[in-house]
Amino acid sequence: MYADYGLQLAPLREEVEHLVKTAREWDGRFFNLQVTNATERAMQLRALCTAASSSLAFDLRCKVAKASSISCSASPPITAAPSNPQ
Repeated sequence: MYADYGLQLAPLREEVEHLVKTAREWDGRFFNLQVTNATERAMQLRALCTAASSSLAFDLRCKVAKASSISCSASPPITAAPSNPQ
């Protein structure tokens, strides 16, 4: 998933972690949300989570993608303070 730098990562990480850890598809072995790439316009995020089978992993991946996109669209952006306040 690509996200603007205004996205607050900590609340997103908490929400995705809660979703994964309460999902019946998750096998309990591993979860992480990480920034895998950064460009001048956006950062690429990747949620890593394990499941007991490939079909469960696909279902979990779909749940995480949907929840992440909803969370990102609802998250208020971080606004930078002016660099030269007058």
